[in-house]
Amino acid sequence: MIKKLRLKFICMNMTIVTAILITILCAIVHLTGQNLERNSMQTLHELASEPFGEKRPGRQPDLHQPYLLLRLDTDGTVVGTDNSHFPISDSDTLEELINTALDAPADTPGKIKKDAPKAIRERSGTIPDRHVRFLCLDTPQGKCLVFVDISGEQGMRSSLIRNCILIGIGGFLLFFLISILFARWAIKPVENAWNEQKQFVADASHELKTPLTVILTNAELLQSPEYDANAKTRFADNILTMSRQMRSLVEGLLELSRADNGSMDLAMENLDFGVTTETALYLFEPLYFEHSLSLRSELADDVWVKGSPTHLKQVLDILLDNALKYSAPDSEVLVKLEKQHHCCLLSVTSCGDTISQKDLKHIFQRFYRVDKSRTGSGSYGLGLSIAESIVRKHHGKIWAESVDGRNTFFVWLKTLDHFILQPFSLHESPDKQ
Repeated sequence: MIKKLRLKFICMNMTIVTAILITILCAIVHLTGQNLERNSMQTLHELASEPFGEKRPGRQPDLHQPYLLLRLDTDGTVVGTDNSHFPISDSDTLEELINTALDAPADTPGKIKKDAPKAIRERSGTIPDRHVRFLCLDTPQGKCLVFVDISGEQGMRSSLIRNCILIGIGGFLLFFLISILFARWAIKPVENAWNEQKQFVADASHELKTPLTVILTNAELLQSPEYDANAKTRFADNILTMSRQMRSLVEGLLELSRADNGSMDLAMENLDFGVTTETALYLFEPLYFEHSLSLRSELADDVWVKGSPTHLKQVLDILLDNALKYSAPDSEVLVKLEKQHHCCLLSVTSCGDTISQKDLKHIFQRFYRVDKSRTGSGSYGLGLSIAESIVRKHHGKIWAESVDGRNTFFVWLKTLDHFILQPFSLHESPDKQ
């Protein structure tokens, strides 16, 4: 699927680039050809409007193009000529050129009234096989025929077309390589999301498979007449335990799904984050005592934030439960809440095995466990992912650090004075502030 998407992206990109390249190069050829033709016609008009023997100051009569000028009276007799390196001198060929110019259909009324008074009609055109452009001007005194050699103009146009084709091919190949690199870069987030989704489905299937197997096995044993009442009670307890674990897993998955879809319901209100933290600590103190762990806190006063009390307490529960599971025996867990400039920083520090930098990068991913051996501890690797989703919904940040066996999880949130001084929408990213 990713390969097809990348190929489709490259094809779409190259189609657009090719169309733009062709349009630009064709426009260059067309406009250059029009400019050359306009300059050539200007040369013809200047030559036709200039009396014989007179040359305007600063003008070169040939204007870089060989020309032949003929003036005919009303009877068609040549009364004057002017030649500047015109390549055709054969009388038969010249007669053919003159007849072609005289037989050409008349164009619009004459355009050189200032230089040729009482100009009536003009005829113009090209003779491609002779590489000649002509202008036939009709006046009451007779006709004026001007022929200009356009072989250089045609050569220039052919050279331009050839160069444009080469540039187009080179540009196409260059953009093709760029498109491949750009496609890989653009599709990378989609590929990562696709791989994460496949991994998520595989992990969820694996996590659900174990409790379902236990439930089915115990249900079959429960129906067997070979076991006594005590054994059947134990089988029923196993089914109940696995069912509760499955419910916990499904609820976690649903909560992550709501966070991904943006449908997580956050009832935002002003609350004292220190009080919320202290409440969560009271609930965990007996659990820590049972596990021979010490729970100490250093909480700042009057740390007011705008958030959902239920969800922020859920973040605290996740961090405290995580510290409870992974702390070294007889160690201390320190919970600190500090008030900083328009923000607050919550930290939960525990002692245990040092978390590697690789694990720190993936620790907030779904189903990720630093200790792979703890698959049967009731933890599915969803808690930190849920905490990260909640903190992001509060426009905060969450991260972890590990130094010499001291593992610390940090939660950064904006305090209420930030919202008062710098109000913003609840859907606006904090990075834009």
